[in-house]
Amino acid sequence: MKSSKDRNMSRREFVRSTTVAMAAASGCRFSEVFAQEETPEPGFVSLLDGKSLQGWRATMRPATDAQKQALKKIFRIEDGAIVVDTLSVPVANRMSGYLATEKKYRDFVLRLRMQIERKWDGDGNSGIEVRSGLQFDVHPPEPSMMGWIWDHGPNAAYGWLSPIKATMQDSFAAGGAWKYGKTATPPKGFKFYYADEKPGWNDVEITCRGLHFRFVLNGIVMSDFDGAGYLDVEARKNYHTTAPIMFQAHGKDGVTIRYKDIRIKEAR
Repeated sequence: MKSSKDRNMSRREFVRSTTVAMAAASGCRFSEVFAQEETPEPGFVSLLDGKSLQGWRATMRPATDAQKQALKKIFRIEDGAIVVDTLSVPVANRMSGYLATEKKYRDFVLRLRMQIERKWDGDGNSGIEVRSGLQFDVHPPEPSMMGWIWDHGPNAAYGWLSPIKATMQDSFAAGGAWKYGKTATPPKGFKFYYADEKPGWNDVEITCRGLHFRFVLNGIVMSDFDGAGYLDVEARKNYHTTAPIMFQAHGKDGVTIRYKDIRIKEAR
């Protein structure tokens, strides 16, 4: 028997395929049809209107006119999705920073769909950051590391927090932070799709509640972290609190990542 989630997904895909067929018959462009995001589930609120970056802001401060123009490419709206695209920008004009929600969040469930091109340069690194320090990794070269949690906070004692735990020193030792992905065994049932593989999009669910953080990719838990005893100590308790939700552009690393159907349900 299909679960309620499976039935909801089936209905969503049916509506989507039917709408595409109707659009084709009427001569409408696909991007026009899906400029608005799909209706969120009960209790969820959309974070993207599908037409603009209203409600979002870039954290970078371009130093040159070339960087100002590059920033328009790095973060943009395309076919109803946020595109994080450092790959199409010359390396000299790439900048480290984030596309952040203007609103701040603490405890929530975030759902979105993510598409990643099978092309990158440098480390091909990006991520989704919450609580201004905890980042869920988005790493195209090593899909098995999708959703691993990294501590970006100012007093971080560890690099990786989940599913492995590695000190900052060990994380950056020989082989670099990504060495773990080359030997890691993906969780049972692991599924990931590049943009050129059907269905091309990956379903993501991020849960942040108190000191508990979890990342689910296509129905499979990729990381599950209880921060008690780490995030609540004196050195760190003040920075993993309320903050924007942010998509990362990682300096010189070139990637093309799309996020759509971004919706959130805050804990009451």
